[in-house]
Amino acid sequence: MPELISFVDAEQRYQFCNKSYEKSLNISPNEFMGRTVREVLGEAVYATFKPIIQKALGGQHTSYEGYVSHEKFGRRYLHIDYIPQWDQRGKVDGFYSVIRNLTELKEAEEKFRALVETSPQAIILHDAKGNIVIVNSEAEHIFGYRRQELIGQPVEILVPARFRGKHVEERRAYMRKPMLRPMGAVSGLYARRKDGSEFPVEISLSPVETVEGVLVSNTIVDITERKRHEEQRRWATILEERARMARDVHDTLAQGFTGIVLNLEAAEEAAADLPEEVRNHIRRARDVARSSLEEARRSVLALSSSSPVRGDLANSIREFVARYSSSTKTPVSFSVQGTPRHLDPAVEENLLRIAQQATDNALKHSRASSIRIELAFDETTVQLTITDDGQGFDLKKAGRSLGLTGMRERAKEIGGKCELKSQPGKGTRVSVKIPRRPTASQ
Repeated sequence: MPELISFVDAEQRYQFCNKSYEKSLNISPNEFMGRTVREVLGEAVYATFKPIIQKALGGQHTSYEGYVSHEKFGRRYLHIDYIPQWDQRGKVDGFYSVIRNLTELKEAEEKFRALVETSPQAIILHDAKGNIVIVNSEAEHIFGYRRQELIGQPVEILVPARFRGKHVEERRAYMRKPMLRPMGAVSGLYARRKDGSEFPVEISLSPVETVEGVLVSNTIVDITERKRHEEQRRWATILEERARMARDVHDTLAQGFTGIVLNLEAAEEAAADLPEEVRNHIRRARDVARSSLEEARRSVLALSSSSPVRGDLANSIREFVARYSSSTKTPVSFSVQGTPRHLDPAVEENLLRIAQQATDNALKHSRASSIRIELAFDETTVQLTITDDGQGFDLKKAGRSLGLTGMRERAKEIGGKCELKSQPGKGTRVSVKIPRRPTASQ
């Protein structure tokens, strides 16, 4: 057998060893047969094994795992099982030792651990039961835990609560057939920090053979910045198209309505001698043209005011309010409650778009005499409220109109909820409350 097997009697003298024992330890039978363990292994090694040998001679099946150094065979990492043997009277008359040399595997594991620790990427290893056994420094950094807090914990502690049940099922399925899963093989993954905040990740999986059995290595990359750049590129494309549409509306529809209004005003002045019915048609046509011109101007304003947030939501809202106020007759006011703070870029972006959509709705449909926008900060939330004193509407009949679906979806995307209150004749109130979550810099 490849394992090193020997039998030691009750007096701790060698009575048997197999060929692997002789070859591996570089000891001839004459050097140890009939001699004691202390004599063969020396005082230093015997001191290590003495308490374990005493347990075996006391009838206890026991084991040892660790490094052993000897002048004959050097330094080796061994796993040794001690198996007591009883005679016919039920008395222990010695024990077998079964030795497995795990030196190469242990040295490879130690090199692997050193590689893991110095990796610029976050790496976490868990066992077949999903319990974390190795955490490197970068993983401590991106998750906000000390490794002592993670060792022994289920890996699901790093998974958002809503995904944990599914993650357990997928982990068990993976362990039945572990294989390399490259980075990016599964999209839409999120991880959870100690403070409860979430961030998008890419994860590669690979099985690793160790002396403890098969472990799963998770290499984790925080792709928050990549997502942010992708979002910026997407918005740049959208804004470029909106700017083009704004120019087209301004240069065609707005200019055309301006010409129509001017000609109808001139026709009205020249129609003093025409029948009253004709003059009424001219006035109605002029009013429709003026209303359409105002609508075209609002559309140009909405399309051209969608600049991205630059890390300061309050000032971004002030800028678009100033543009609206300079081009519409309806007063639009803005106020900030509490102490403003920088928010996650996705939160700022979506709150700005909700504020713009709600203000557009009020200007176009409510016939309001005033519109108020309020941004409120406290320790745990940020709340955006847009209120008008217009004609209001029946919520049951609103359906999916007025961009309400889009506002609700934006609020849901950033972990909040959009609430709408309105009654005919009593104005409209749009409110979005978002629980605080740290920015990347916090």
